[in-house]
Amino acid sequence: MAADFKGYMDDSFKDPLLVIGGYVGGYLRWEFFEAEWSAVLGRHGVPYFHMKEMASPTGVYAKWHPIEEHKEEVRSFLSDLTKIITESRLVAILSLVRLADLDRFEKERKLKLDPYVLAIYGCMRGACEENPGFNTELVFDHFDKTSSRLRKASEYASHSSDLKDNLPNIKLTPLNRDITSRKILPLQAADLAAWEFRKHHDNVKESLDLVQDILDADFAWEVQEQWILDRFGSHEKTMRKSAQALFVGNEVYPRIWDYKTLNEAHELQNGIWCS
Repeated sequence: MAADFKGYMDDSFKDPLLVIGGYVGGYLRWEFFEAEWSAVLGRHGVPYFHMKEMASPTGVYAKWHPIEEHKEEVRSFLSDLTKIITESRLVAILSLVRLADLDRFEKERKLKLDPYVLAIYGCMRGACEENPGFNTELVFDHFDKTSSRLRKASEYASHSSDLKDNLPNIKLTPLNRDITSRKILPLQAADLAAWEFRKHHDNVKESLDLVQDILDADFAWEVQEQWILDRFGSHEKTMRKSAQALFVGNEVYPRIWDYKTLNEAHELQNGIWCS
């Protein structure tokens, strides 16, 4: 299958939240992105971007430690990276699993779903929503049991009444085991997006906790809205500036697998997730 669009996905996990996500774009958009991303890395004197490594006082980001003394340099670096993503007109696909909600759903339905597979499945759904009818290849960075989990996600998708017709258009590809994201620039952007989305949701997860059993969608939104205003004063203040640059005003397909969404998906699956 020749891909019309290509996406690169990475994971970000910290209990109780798991995110898999990244960016999708056409060939010309990725060509522009890679040239500009490389230029930003060069200007800031670092060989690659990896969010976890930025917290380490040793390694390629040692020059920015202690962080308290180099906030402006780090802020400038992240700002330049997010600007490139926006200018490349890449589309974010993000799939977040709330593990406590998944556990509740599984116990009530007497099921056992893999949260990584569920997150991958969410990325598949996002790709279908973004480019319906077009061939899209999603490349996934290394995590445990990548290949088998990708196959399982396709099985989940095959049982969905609203997705199975688009399934032939989506190709899931594990990153070659001999290659790391240090060499694949689009995966570095995926790392940033997945991390920022998880951090943002960590800030507001209590607002979703409050509404899982509220059936009226409008009332649920009012409850969430009031919680955010009481806690932060505005929606903008729930996000880091780098997250705002990535997600506000850009094309984003987020999926949050909470208790409500899982039950809605269960109906679309006709109660069947895998054989």
